[in-house]
Amino acid sequence: MPLFSALARFKNLTSLDCFRILFDRSHVNVINTLSHLTHAEFTECQWVYRHHIPYEERMHLQHLLVDHGPNKRRYNWLFNTHPNHLTSLTLTSGMPADFISGLLPPLPNLESLEINGIAMVHPEFPSFLSLCPGLIELRVTTDALLPSYVRAAEDVITMISPDFIPDLRVYEGPAGFLPALTRGRLVTHVGVYACPMFMNTFTMTVGSAFMKQQVRSLKIRVPKVTKRILALISYFKAMLAVEIVVTNEGRCMKSRQSYNDILTALDNSVFPPPRHLEYLSIAEESTTWGEPKESPWYDYQRRLRQHTSLSSSKEHSDSSSSLSSPSSRPIPESEFINKCTSLRYVMLSDSSRIIAAWNPQLKTDPQHVEIKTFRQWQRQRLGLLDPIPYGSL
Repeated sequence: MPLFSALARFKNLTSLDCFRILFDRSHVNVINTLSHLTHAEFTECQWVYRHHIPYEERMHLQHLLVDHGPNKRRYNWLFNTHPNHLTSLTLTSGMPADFISGLLPPLPNLESLEINGIAMVHPEFPSFLSLCPGLIELRVTTDALLPSYVRAAEDVITMISPDFIPDLRVYEGPAGFLPALTRGRLVTHVGVYACPMFMNTFTMTVGSAFMKQQVRSLKIRVPKVTKRILALISYFKAMLAVEIVVTNEGRCMKSRQSYNDILTALDNSVFPPPRHLEYLSIAEESTTWGEPKESPWYDYQRRLRQHTSLSSSKEHSDSSSSLSSPSSRPIPESEFINKCTSLRYVMLSDSSRIIAAWNPQLKTDPQHVEIKTFRQWQRQRLGLLDPIPYGSL
């Protein structure tokens, strides 16, 4: 505790990451002295205080991530965080036992929820959503893609009332949950996944869930990119951003698709590209379902920041010049990209690195282009939290 109490000296601290710390009430008191702290991540931390913190003394956090690891007393964080302040919540494992008891207070200002797919199979999940009336963004990690989870969750998902989460704008998760989660809601930003078992119905499920002019951004993560997938991309006429991720799950080495194969398929497709497309990302991913992998974008962003800091110092000029920027790689020719006259960001990557990243509109040095992740682009370019009136669809 003496080391943790030293945090009180950092009055301007805004973000805190904790790993394997035994928490009690005194730790909460220290956190509450940090008036600028808004973001906290607790990884494999555990509460040793047996009672819930009094309501008025709970942590005033806006963004909370909990990764309980093997600890059993895992989600007391939600009872020791003031519910009126939370705007985003990330839970990396299944539905906590405390949710089952129905004791969790409403989260009136929660806008973003990211959960592990196991939570989707819990019968209390619809009740939990009723506590989040202002939810705008729902993301489900890839554990839910396993066929056993999908089947178990179907009955639970269909119990979600259309009156719950009426303002949902962003959904990312299994395609099979789209009918229940988009019914009566103006979802405009979509990320959908499928394993080989559900590929036959994938495009029909996604296409029938939305109006042609409704989807603004679409992320597709599939084992194989087919002609039906290409047709689906063309179907949404008002789409501004597309990310295609191919996993090659269950495919032999000879039949595996690369980012270049997908780009060639787009070039040869008879379906026209979305007229106003501004963002295109094509990626290979070698991970299996249930094992999310960090996007190469994040590695690129880290190296870009490092490059900027090194180049500001003359003594590190040699190091900065040796940094391999993806923009310095040869940019492939593509008829599809040439047809997309509004494109501003393009990224091609394999499972380990970015192959090329550039702005087709830029006439100057491509190294000066700030490329963002698909999720960053959604938030910053599309105005994620701005309403889209029905009359515009």
